[in-house]
Amino acid sequence: MTLDREFSYTADKRNYLPMLVLFIALAVIEATMLTLLFRIFVDAPWEGMAVTAFLILFAAFPAILLPSPLFSRHRVDRDGLLLRYGFRSFRIPREAIASLQPTRYMLHGFEPFACNWDEEEGQLKVCFSESGQLLLKLKTPLTFGLGLGRKATTDTLLFNADNWPELLAALDVKPEGSRPDTDEREEPTSVQDRREERPQPASTADLADPREPARALERIEGSPRPDGEAEAVLALRDLTRRFGDFTAVDNLTLTVRAGEIYGLLGCNGAGKTTTIKMMTGLLEPQAGTVHLAGIDLWAEPLEGKATFGYVPDQAAFYGRLSGREHLQFLAQMRGLPWDSSEQRIDGLLTRLDLAEQQHRSCQKYSFGMKRKLSLAGALLHEPRVLILDEPFNGLDPRAAQQLKRMLCAWRREGAAILLSTHDLATAESFCDRVGILHKGHLIAEEAVTSLAESYGNLERLFFSLTESDREVTS
Repeated sequence: MTLDREFSYTADKRNYLPMLVLFIALAVIEATMLTLLFRIFVDAPWEGMAVTAFLILFAAFPAILLPSPLFSRHRVDRDGLLLRYGFRSFRIPREAIASLQPTRYMLHGFEPFACNWDEEEGQLKVCFSESGQLLLKLKTPLTFGLGLGRKATTDTLLFNADNWPELLAALDVKPEGSRPDTDEREEPTSVQDRREERPQPASTADLADPREPARALERIEGSPRPDGEAEAVLALRDLTRRFGDFTAVDNLTLTVRAGEIYGLLGCNGAGKTTTIKMMTGLLEPQAGTVHLAGIDLWAEPLEGKATFGYVPDQAAFYGRLSGREHLQFLAQMRGLPWDSSEQRIDGLLTRLDLAEQQHRSCQKYSFGMKRKLSLAGALLHEPRVLILDEPFNGLDPRAAQQLKRMLCAWRREGAAILLSTHDLATAESFCDRVGILHKGHLIAEEAVTSLAESYGNLERLFFSLTESDREVTS
């Protein structure tokens, strides 16, 4: 345990400095204008000098007080944690700390300029920026002085630190939600607990090492194809969706088995995206059912959504979060244990070549990087079902190959994978089965090997069916 260490919290000055400069400039301008007006209209030297001195102090006060947080540091010592914020400080005894949890709170207005007491939430906020925020919970409420005779009694404090993992280590406090050091297993009492009891695909640590491409490709090519009697992990039954008089998906039935990669093919407007939205809970079907790992998605939406990971065709992020913070946010939303989720995040960032960019803002990522980050979010909770809408769009050849290796590794461990794609060559070489969707109907569904034997190649079959509008049943 490290004692007597100081921790900065001012690395992210993007919001603070512009507001500081603006505030000081306004104070100086106001003081100057008042001084000039007084000198013009009041002909009293001593009074003028007194007022001028007062106005100079008025301008100097914010210039001294507001930048003070830039020169203070939090401190961890033998007694506990000392939060310093400019001229204000708050002592938290080590034995009073119940937990510390990384969190995310959006600061508003001039909140970074001072410590804030939120009476509604009962929370003391000592936050300079939105980076590295920590939520500290106390075993019993403590009383803190806020200045000018004001006091606040609370058991919750929000603060930030640039190197928060080392601060946690110095305090010898594990983040809330981390796994306890025990081999005893409790009976599952929640949806999350029941989901974790189910057999899970391999972790990212078991994926093919990108430094050994030859060995990795050998493993992929040698992957066993799914057994025809394998469990149907994803099942759509008579799925239908209309928009006015237009039928986007008509009585669609398909299944994806455990350990299978299923390619959903179709031209633009064929109904692929509508189908994917219905199977992920984004669009309610007007008829039919969606079952994921035996769970009816629309009857039990929370349990159903815990079983799959989804990569949409257009990735969406909170632009002010970094890549790593985005994944940490998703892990918290899913209730994943802190220790294991951090290991998964490290593995996914490394496998997808995002480790060097993990602390950059998501809005600065390229299209391909956003695609990979979206994939990392879908894989984070090790789902039994993966649903990917055009997953290879925007990826360079190396990243696409890495993605294929990862998907094959998950297939070997029993994951059911459904992906939509326009790339017929990729579907033919990579998928176990394909379904061709045309005008809302599944007009063909067959194993890739069987299609190749019957029609020569997938491209020939696809164009012959979609051009002639014939319906083919397998």
